[in-house]
Amino acid sequence: MSGDGPVRHRLDGADFFDVQHAVFFNSLPVLREGLLLPEATPRDYTMRYIDVPQLTSRLPAQRYHPRGKGVVGFSSGDYSADIEFDGDGFVTDYQDYVRRLHPAS
Repeated sequence: MSGDGPVRHRLDGADFFDVQHAVFFNSLPVLREGLLLPEATPRDYTMRYIDVPQLTSRLPAQRYHPRGKGVVGFSSGDYSADIEFDGDGFVTDYQDYVRRLHPAS
């Protein structure tokens, strides 16, 4: 980051933003589309993905596959993982990556 002013990215046809290493952004499609509901179905999205620390962006395809009991499967390219969410739709465990350390209040 150079501090030369703001870096701006447009959605340009993307459904959501996704920022590398910020699991909060996985909650956006889960909350908007109700992917934790029993009747939820798999959804495909195009994301405006921001690489950190470069702040470059790209438009990868991502798939969210509801598995029930607060778990949503995630895949993009060759990568896939199960993500666990709390009742409010926030990530509590991202398979082999991140786990929330404090309990929900």
